[in-house]
Amino acid sequence: MLIADWITYFDVLQDRFGSPYFTDSEKMSLFNRAIVDFVNSHFPTGKKYVEDVEQNQRVVEDLNPLIFRVPAVRMDSAGIITANQVLLSLQALVPTAQVMRLLNVGWEQSNSYTVPVKFTRHNDWYQFKMNFFKDPKRGGGPRFYLSGLNYYLEPVNISTNIRFTVLKYPVVVNSTGVECDLPDFTHNELIARALELAGISSRDESLTQLLALQQKSFDSSRYEV
Repeated sequence: MLIADWITYFDVLQDRFGSPYFTDSEKMSLFNRAIVDFVNSHFPTGKKYVEDVEQNQRVVEDLNPLIFRVPAVRMDSAGIITANQVLLSLQALVPTAQVMRLLNVGWEQSNSYTVPVKFTRHNDWYQFKMNFFKDPKRGGGPRFYLSGLNYYLEPVNISTNIRFTVLKYPVVVNSTGVECDLPDFTHNELIARALELAGISSRDESLTQLLALQQKSFDSSRYEV
């Protein structure tokens, strides 16, 4: 479904339920917000009914056009890989793309053998280093933690290829030809989310008008004899 079709469908449903008019620019804002909300809904937040991005094949297929295994990068002598390195690796595949979420990190042992690099919380990092079975340098397997704009990895090995799988931001759609890069079968839900956001906006506008009328009525009654 093209963006022009989104606009038509949105207008039909909007008019069907007596919603106020939105300009094309406002519709694009609603569409783009709905797309980001849809992507975020696939990640655990502690709320019920929120899906995990890799819960099953269907969920992965929803976001598949946004998932990329980027070209390998290498850490420096301090075990650091910068976020900019990962971004540039993604942009080698998709120019202008931005990293939205990190999905997976792999430590390439050979061309056919890659082991997972486990994410570690800051609170746990030094506890793991004190534990022989979890210390990355002594057999606990490679680990990393995030700090600022850097990924810190152990053990340090500047010749090791590190493989990142990332989720890129969806493209920002517009009415001049930039189309949504999510699968077509998700588009009905995206429009529904945009209509929901439009409904919230409409209710806020109605509430504002109601409060303004109530205040005007109250101000008038204060001066009545």
